[in-house]
Amino acid sequence: MSLSLGNGTLFVGDSLSVRANVNASQGKVLFYLNDVLKGTVNVNSKGVASLVLNGLSMGNNKLTARYTDDKGTYLDSSAKAAFDVFMKTTLVVSGLDSDWTINKDVNLVAKVKDQFGGYINEGSVSFLIDGVKYTVGLSNYAASKTS
Repeated sequence: MSLSLGNGTLFVGDSLSVRANVNASQGKVLFYLNDVLKGTVNVNSKGVASLVLNGLSMGNNKLTARYTDDKGTYLDSSAKAAFDVFMKTTLVVSGLDSDWTINKDVNLVAKVKDQFGGYINEGSVSFLIDGVKYTVGLSNYAASKTS
């Protein structure tokens, strides 16, 4: 038995097409996402069972497909795959005042929003200033760097 997943980077809420290939022209494949049964699909005449997983959650996920014959007997035929689902983010930067002048410090403030518009308070932001990279952790939903 083999298991294949659709291509591409996955984000929260996305759908994923999965396909199991078995050496049989009948029976069923049970698809488990993180040990929870998500669907039971009949094998077609070419030995293929396909399923679309909708509304994916963020994190590392594991998918297991198990084949059973038409009598419901589980055979020693299963396949596993793992995939990651990411949160889309947007970076909002402020601090470039209209009255800034050369040789005057500027305080840059970056806030990161998730795909639903909420601010994120974990992770870090990198500022590139005059060719030097400064990585600052998020704290109180913001990262700041004075230059």
